[in-house]
Amino acid sequence: GFELSEAFLTRSFWMLCAGQFLYATLAAGVGLHFVPYMIGQGYRETFAAGLVSVVFLFTTMGKLGMGFAADRVSARIALTVNFLGAALGMILIFYARNPILVYPFIAIYGLTLGAPLVLFPLLTADCLGLKRFGAIGGVAGTFNTAGAFIGPMMLGWIFDATASYSTAFEICFVLSIIGAVATLACLPYQAEQERSRARIAAAA
Repeated sequence: GFELSEAFLTRSFWMLCAGQFLYATLAAGVGLHFVPYMIGQGYRETFAAGLVSVVFLFTTMGKLGMGFAADRVSARIALTVNFLGAALGMILIFYARNPILVYPFIAIYGLTLGAPLVLFPLLTADCLGLKRFGAIGGVAGTFNTAGAFIGPMMLGWIFDATASYSTAFEICFVLSIIGAVATLACLPYQAEQERSRARIAAAA
Protein backbone atom coordinates (compact mmCIF):
# COMPACT_ATOMS: atom_id res chain seq x y z
CA GLY A 1 0.00 0.00 0.00
CA PHE A 2 0.89 3.67 -0.27
CA GLU A 3 2.21 5.89 2.45
CA LEU A 4 -0.08 8.84 3.17
CA SER A 5 2.31 11.26 1.45
CA GLU A 6 2.38 8.98 -1.60
CA ALA A 7 -1.39 8.69 -1.63
CA PHE A 8 -1.67 12.47 -1.91
CA LEU A 9 0.02 12.18 -5.31
CA THR A 10 -2.43 9.65 -6.73
CA ARG A 11 -5.54 10.34 -8.74
CA SER A 12 -7.56 7.78 -6.84
CA PHE A 13 -7.06 9.50 -3.49
CA TRP A 14 -8.54 12.77 -4.72
CA MET A 15 -11.35 11.00 -6.58
CA LEU A 16 -12.18 9.16 -3.34
CA CYS A 17 -12.20 12.45 -1.46
CA ALA A 18 -14.49 13.97 -4.09
CA GLY A 19 -16.79 10.97 -3.93
CA GLN A 20 -16.97 11.12 -0.14
CA PHE A 21 -17.79 14.82 -0.26
CA LEU A 22 -20.49 14.41 -2.91
CA TYR A 23 -22.06 11.42 -1.19
CA ALA A 24 -22.28 13.15 2.18
CA THR A 25 -23.62 16.35 0.59
CA LEU A 26 -26.43 14.36 -1.01
CA ALA A 27 -27.17 12.07 1.91
CA ALA A 28 -27.27 14.78 4.56
CA GLY A 29 -28.93 17.39 2.37
CA VAL A 30 -31.74 15.26 1.02
CA GLY A 31 -32.10 13.41 4.31
CA LEU A 32 -32.69 16.57 6.30
CA HIS A 33 -35.09 18.16 3.81
CA PHE A 34 -36.96 15.02 2.81
CA VAL A 35 -39.80 15.31 5.33
CA PRO A 36 -40.45 19.04 4.72
CA TYR A 37 -40.47 18.34 0.98
CA MET A 38 -42.98 15.53 1.33
CA ILE A 39 -45.22 17.71 3.51
CA GLY A 40 -45.01 20.39 0.83
CA GLN A 41 -46.15 17.79 -1.70
CA GLY A 42 -49.37 17.38 0.23
CA TYR A 43 -48.66 14.42 2.50
CA ARG A 44 -49.57 14.42 6.19
CA GLU A 45 -46.77 15.00 8.69
CA THR A 46 -47.21 11.57 10.25
CA PHE A 47 -47.11 9.83 6.87
CA ALA A 48 -44.00 11.75 5.76
CA ALA A 49 -42.23 10.97 9.03
CA GLY A 50 -43.26 7.31 8.75
CA LEU A 51 -41.62 7.10 5.34
CA VAL A 52 -38.27 7.75 7.02
CA SER A 53 -38.58 4.38 8.80
CA VAL A 54 -39.23 2.71 5.45
CA VAL A 55 -36.19 4.48 3.98
CA PHE A 56 -33.95 3.02 6.68
CA LEU A 57 -35.38 -0.46 6.09
CA PHE A 58 -34.22 -0.20 2.49
CA THR A 59 -30.93 1.32 3.66
CA THR A 60 -30.19 -1.89 5.56
CA MET A 61 -30.97 -3.92 2.46
CA GLY A 62 -28.79 -1.65 0.33
CA LYS A 63 -25.77 -2.10 2.56
CA LEU A 64 -26.11 -5.87 2.45
CA GLY A 65 -26.80 -6.00 -1.27
CA MET A 66 -24.01 -3.66 -2.32
CA GLY A 67 -21.59 -5.47 -0.02
CA PHE A 68 -22.32 -8.73 -1.81
CA ALA A 69 -22.12 -6.93 -5.17
CA ALA A 70 -18.72 -5.44 -4.33
CA ASP A 71 -17.33 -8.93 -3.72
CA ARG A 72 -18.40 -9.95 -7.20
CA VAL A 73 -18.03 -6.92 -9.48
CA SER A 74 -15.63 -4.74 -7.39
CA ALA A 75 -16.34 -1.85 -5.03
CA ARG A 76 -15.65 0.59 -7.87
CA ILE A 77 -18.45 -0.73 -10.06
CA ALA A 78 -20.85 -1.19 -7.15
CA LEU A 79 -20.29 2.38 -5.95
CA THR A 80 -20.68 3.75 -9.48
CA VAL A 81 -24.01 1.95 -9.81
CA ASN A 82 -25.01 3.30 -6.40
CA PHE A 83 -24.35 6.89 -7.49
CA LEU A 84 -26.33 6.32 -10.69
CA GLY A 85 -29.15 4.87 -8.62
CA ALA A 86 -29.10 8.00 -6.46
CA ALA A 87 -29.37 10.07 -9.66
CA LEU A 88 -32.44 8.05 -10.66
CA GLY A 89 -33.87 8.74 -7.22
CA MET A 90 -33.41 12.47 -7.79
CA ILE A 91 -35.49 12.13 -10.95
CA LEU A 92 -38.25 10.20 -9.20
CA ILE A 93 -38.43 12.67 -6.33
CA PHE A 94 -39.96 15.22 -8.71
CA TYR A 95 -42.95 12.88 -9.08
CA ALA A 96 -43.34 12.20 -5.35
CA ARG A 97 -46.72 13.93 -5.37
CA ASN A 98 -48.03 10.85 -7.18
CA PRO A 99 -48.74 8.23 -4.47
CA ILE A 100 -47.89 5.45 -6.92
CA LEU A 101 -44.42 6.84 -7.67
CA VAL A 102 -43.48 7.85 -4.16
CA TYR A 103 -42.75 4.24 -3.22
CA PRO A 104 -40.21 3.55 -6.01
CA PHE A 105 -38.46 6.75 -4.92
CA ILE A 106 -38.40 5.62 -1.30
CA ALA A 107 -36.99 2.23 -2.32
CA ILE A 108 -34.23 3.65 -4.53
CA TYR A 109 -33.38 6.44 -2.11
CA GLY A 110 -33.13 3.97 0.76
CA LEU A 111 -31.09 1.42 -1.17
CA THR A 112 -28.51 4.03 -2.18
CA LEU A 113 -28.41 6.02 1.06
CA GLY A 114 -26.19 3.87 3.24
CA ALA A 115 -24.32 1.60 0.84
CA PRO A 116 -21.42 4.05 0.27
CA LEU A 117 -20.54 3.72 3.96
CA VAL A 118 -19.68 0.11 3.15
CA LEU A 119 -18.22 0.70 -0.30
CA PHE A 120 -15.86 3.64 0.25
CA PRO A 121 -13.56 1.76 2.66
CA LEU A 122 -13.46 -1.18 0.24
CA LEU A 123 -12.63 1.11 -2.67
CA THR A 124 -9.95 2.84 -0.63
CA ALA A 125 -8.27 -0.50 0.06
CA ASP A 126 -8.61 -1.55 -3.59
CA CYS A 127 -7.01 1.67 -4.87
CA LEU A 128 -4.45 2.60 -2.22
CA GLY A 129 -3.76 -0.58 -0.29
CA LEU A 130 -3.77 -1.28 3.44
CA LYS A 131 -0.39 0.00 4.59
CA ARG A 132 -1.79 3.37 5.77
CA PHE A 133 -5.46 2.51 5.39
CA GLY A 134 -6.44 4.18 8.67
CA ALA A 135 -4.64 7.45 8.00
CA ILE A 136 -5.85 7.66 4.40
CA GLY A 137 -9.40 6.85 5.44
CA GLY A 138 -9.23 9.49 8.16
CA VAL A 139 -8.13 12.23 5.79
CA ALA A 140 -10.70 11.23 3.16
CA GLY A 141 -13.32 11.11 5.89
CA THR A 142 -12.89 14.82 6.56
CA PHE A 143 -14.34 15.42 3.09
CA ASN A 144 -17.32 13.32 4.10
CA THR A 145 -17.80 15.48 7.17
CA ALA A 146 -17.50 18.65 5.08
CA GLY A 147 -20.20 17.37 2.72
CA ALA A 148 -22.51 16.53 5.61
CA PHE A 149 -21.98 20.09 6.89
CA ILE A 150 -22.59 21.80 3.56
CA GLY A 151 -25.41 19.67 2.11
CA PRO A 152 -28.28 20.61 4.45
CA MET A 153 -27.36 24.30 4.36
CA MET A 154 -27.03 24.32 0.57
CA LEU A 155 -30.49 22.84 0.04
CA GLY A 156 -31.92 25.17 2.68
CA TRP A 157 -30.42 28.25 1.07
CA ILE A 158 -31.75 27.23 -2.34
CA PHE A 159 -35.22 26.66 -0.92
CA ASP A 160 -35.18 30.01 0.86
CA ALA A 161 -34.09 31.75 -2.33
CA THR A 162 -36.52 30.03 -4.70
CA ALA A 163 -39.38 28.86 -2.42
CA SER A 164 -38.97 25.47 -4.08
CA TYR A 165 -36.80 22.36 -3.83
CA SER A 166 -36.75 21.86 -7.61
CA THR A 167 -33.41 23.56 -8.23
CA ALA A 168 -31.91 21.89 -5.17
CA PHE A 169 -32.84 18.41 -6.40
CA GLU A 170 -31.66 19.20 -9.92
CA ILE A 171 -28.28 20.07 -8.42
CA CYS A 172 -28.37 16.84 -6.42
CA PHE A 173 -28.96 14.93 -9.66
CA VAL A 174 -25.88 16.54 -11.22
CA LEU A 175 -23.79 15.84 -8.11
CA SER A 176 -24.82 12.18 -8.27
CA ILE A 177 -23.59 11.92 -11.85
CA ILE A 178 -20.32 13.64 -10.93
CA GLY A 179 -19.95 11.17 -8.05
CA ALA A 180 -20.33 8.27 -10.48
CA VAL A 181 -17.68 9.76 -12.78
CA ALA A 182 -15.29 10.33 -9.87
CA THR A 183 -15.73 6.73 -8.76
CA LEU A 184 -15.06 5.40 -12.25
CA ALA A 185 -11.90 7.53 -12.37
CA CYS A 186 -10.42 5.59 -9.44
CA LEU A 187 -7.74 3.07 -10.40
CA PRO A 188 -6.81 -0.33 -8.97
CA TYR A 189 -3.77 -0.39 -6.71
CA GLN A 190 -1.54 -1.98 -9.35
CA ALA A 191 -2.39 0.76 -11.85
CA GLU A 192 -1.73 3.50 -9.28
CA GLN A 193 1.56 1.82 -8.43
CA GLU A 194 2.59 1.85 -12.10
CA ARG A 195 1.68 5.53 -12.39
CA SER A 196 3.70 6.27 -9.26
CA ARG A 197 6.74 4.46 -10.61
CA ALA A 198 6.45 6.29 -13.92
CA ARG A 199 6.20 9.62 -12.10
CA ILE A 200 9.32 8.87 -10.03
CA ALA A 201 11.23 7.75 -13.14
CA ALA A 202 10.25 10.92 -15.00
CA ALA A 203 11.44 13.06 -12.12
CA ALA A 204 14.79 11.27 -11.81
